[in-house]
Amino acid sequence: MPRCLDLLRMPRHEPASDPVSWRWAAAAQRRLAPVLDAASRLRAAFDAGPDATLVEPVDPATELVAACDGLLQWIHGSPAPGGHERAEAELGAALAVFRNAAFVFRSLDEVDPDQRAARAEACRALLVQGEHHLDLFLSMSGSDPRAK
Repeated sequence: MPRCLDLLRMPRHEPASDPVSWRWAAAAQRRLAPVLDAASRLRAAFDAGPDATLVEPVDPATELVAACDGLLQWIHGSPAPGGHERAEAELGAALAVFRNAAFVFRSLDEVDPDQRAARAEACRALLVQGEHHLDLFLSMSGSDPRAK
């Protein structure tokens, strides 16, 4: 299980910042749940391989793109308060990378076998990179237990 999913399930502490900053970080983390669920389903579909039958009624790539777009829209309308710009940037980076992973995943069946391995590796690397950006966001926004 990706570390970012573990972090969301652990007890949170309030960051040592003003209430406006804390509210923004808490709101961003609440809105992150659909992205994490969709990313988890995409990873499961990816790990199952190309011949696996999808049990989910919705394409995981489409679901992940929609979840990322929803959170990106919220970020554009609710920018981080002063001092949290880097956390906002890490969250935005995670969303952009997860969207790219979804597009690569969607294209795996569209290439010949020689290119498929390279695209599969790109998809895997993008998922890891997105999780890394999420870990950074979570540690900066006060929910990472390592920050105590």
